[in-house]
Amino acid sequence: MTRSTIGRRSRTKGQEYERRLCGLMVEALPGTTWKRRTQTRGGRVDGSDIEGMDSDGAVIPLWVEAHNGKQNPAVKLAQACEDAPAGWHPVAIVHRPGTHYDGDTAHLRLGDLLELAGCPEGWVNEEEADIPISAPLSAFLHLAGRWHRRTR
Repeated sequence: MTRSTIGRRSRTKGQEYERRLCGLMVEALPGTTWKRRTQTRGGRVDGSDIEGMDSDGAVIPLWVEAHNGKQNPAVKLAQACEDAPAGWHPVAIVHRPGTHYDGDTAHLRLGDLLELAGCPEGWVNEEEADIPISAPLSAFLHLAGRWHRRTR
C-alpha cells in the first residue's frame, strides 16, 4: 500500500467520523444545523472540524476537533484550545478505531464543562478551569444540548 493510499484512507475515515458527529450534534441540539468544514493540509487554521449554526444563522461557539484514531486525546484538546477563538468552548471528540461508538469520549477543560453544565462563575479559579477532563460523548452531548437551550 502506498503512502498516498494510506493518507487517503485516513482522510476518508476522518471525514466519515465528522459526518457522524454532525448527525449526533443535530440530535443533541434541536433546531441547529451542523456541517463538516473543509480542511487544508498545509497546517493553516480555517476553523474547527465541524461547525454548527442556530436556526437564526448564528454560529454556535463550540470549537470541535474530531479524531478517529489512536492519537493521545490531550494532543487534540491542546490543538482545539490553541485554535479556538476567545469565548468559544474547545472540545476534542475521540473515537478509537476497532471500538464501539458508544465508547467515544469528549475532552475539554473543566471551566468549559462547568459553563456547559450551567454552574455559576467562580466555582473554580483560573488554574483549575484549565484542568483537562474527559467525559463520555453522550454526557457531553446532553450538557451541550441543555447549554444551547439555556443560552438561546
